[in-house]
Amino acid sequence: MKLLAVYSTDRFLGGGEISFTLAIKSLQETGIEVLAMLPGPGPLADHLREAGIPLVLTPQDTFRRLSAFQYLLRPHPTWAAVTREYEPDIIHC
Repeated sequence: MKLLAVYSTDRFLGGGEISFTLAIKSLQETGIEVLAMLPGPGPLADHLREAGIPLVLTPQDTFRRLSAFQYLLRPHPTWAAVTREYEPDIIHC
């Protein structure tokens, strides 16, 4: 089974980010293939790498820019490409 675990921020490492890491690390240890998808480099990406969790960095525009609202209706092209290539059974957002 393959899990694509998506997290929406990359700017800090707090309780939510640590819980995210622990949860997908636990799933990985049971034999589930995991891939984390983050909007960019930062403390969470470093933490995931240290935990041995594979990850991919994909852009995520802020919704403060009017052009980003289009991604509420359809996925960002990079997100769609990662999903098509990885072919996950489950997407966790």
